[in-house]
Amino acid sequence: MQSQTLLDAGQAPDMIPRGPGGTPLAFNLQGEPIPVREAIELADNLDRCTLFWTPITLKSGRPAIVRTLFRVFDDEASQRAVPEGHVPQLYASVLFTPAPENRFLMRLWTYGSPAEAHAGHPEAVFEFQSGRVDVDL
Repeated sequence: MQSQTLLDAGQAPDMIPRGPGGTPLAFNLQGEPIPVREAIELADNLDRCTLFWTPITLKSGRPAIVRTLFRVFDDEASQRAVPEGHVPQLYASVLFTPAPENRFLMRLWTYGSPAEAHAGHPEAVFEFQSGRVDVDL
């Protein structure tokens, strides 16, 4: 998990983690940079980070849930210096097993805004439900 990597890399829990170019790596739901401890707590709260969710039945007949959620961490900025004007892809449509397990299965798309995530959620549901995306359970 990326949050664990931040602590392992020596990031103090009350410091705002920054990538190689100095860009913040973790954000709250309002899009503001946040300290490591707060980022870990938010990332671990699946329900709080979920914007939309739709239960589906996969082509295999197995139940799953498509969640479009807030990701907390800017993966791109953690790997390299990003150009000025970089828009963190903090939202994603992902597939999970049903509760209580809530196991992450696959990420389909990422988005740069809540509006993009809102528009993309129905498309992600269709892609997973139709079997156009190969999911191995």
